[in-house]
Amino acid sequence: MAVIDDMRAGFARSSTLMKIVWVNIGIFVLLRIAAIVCVFSGKPDTINLILSQVELPSSVSTLLTRPWTLLTYMFAQYDLLHIVFNMLWLYWFGTMFRMVCNSRQLLVLYLYGGLAGGMLFIAGCNTLPLFHGNQYGSLIGSSAAVIAIVTAVAILMPHFKMHMLFIGAVSVKWIAIATIVLVLIGVTGSNAGGEIAHLGGVLTGALFADPEFAPCHLLYYTGVTRTAKHILQEIVQRMFLNSDSTLSLLGEMKEHAIDTAAAIQRRDFTAYGKAVAKTWIQNQKLDSGTNPDSVKRIIKLVEDYTLGLKLPGAGGGGFLYMVAKDTEAASRI
Repeated sequence: MAVIDDMRAGFARSSTLMKIVWVNIGIFVLLRIAAIVCVFSGKPDTINLILSQVELPSSVSTLLTRPWTLLTYMFAQYDLLHIVFNMLWLYWFGTMFRMVCNSRQLLVLYLYGGLAGGMLFIAGCNTLPLFHGNQYGSLIGSSAAVIAIVTAVAILMPHFKMHMLFIGAVSVKWIAIATIVLVLIGVTGSNAGGEIAHLGGVLTGALFADPEFAPCHLLYYTGVTRTAKHILQEIVQRMFLNSDSTLSLLGEMKEHAIDTAAAIQRRDFTAYGKAVAKTWIQNQKLDSGTNPDSVKRIIKLVEDYTLGLKLPGAGGGGFLYMVAKDTEAASRI
């Protein structure tokens, strides 16, 4: 009982990503134990009956009698290599996904990717001539859900590099493109139904991560330089002197950082742009030298086209980060 309690407590403490991984592994282990029991009881074919309760059937009439399989199939694997590959892919890309989105979005995308894959599988099996005469196949595995996350990461973080064994550093976008190409090739193979489900995951990931506002994020080199070595020293000194205004402002900046993070996780572009603008105001209050006249002249030229802008780091020069109101405003900048 102590072991079970520890496992239960560990699961409760796990992140959403790891909970999805553990559920997949747990179902795989249970199915394999069931298969062993069936073999030793002299009824090896009984495992097929058990699998039919978690696999997604291609027959609509059968699905109506097992509607839960539209959910269970995306958490179940029966082959060892299948679950190893899917869980590694899910962990790697799920970790990258969490760099830019929250846990709830990860779970939602996983479920939507799986549902889209399952629905496309059923539609394909019942409408495409390719499947005539083989309409009572079934689908099992989290591949469609995982590929949805892979696709979203490739769109959201296309230049993020993964180190591949024997290959070296490869941009995520190329890994996703290779995956999609293999899926398309596989549509003509023996696992055509499964590959069609994968396409459902690809489409879901692409819709989720539509980079509508990517051109609105601009970085401009001002040509103005500034030595920042004394700035932190001055701010820390005011903190130790218990400057009420400085301590109050730092408290406001902490709360604002939380609000900004929430805007990013909601994917609220307008709120994020305004948050950048507020950050810039706070930076200037903290250090009056952050916005020298030479930078002000540059800002005056573009501020009407932005939701917010700021000099990253200590300010005073270097790069100017701007959040344009829309793509037209970005082109005008």
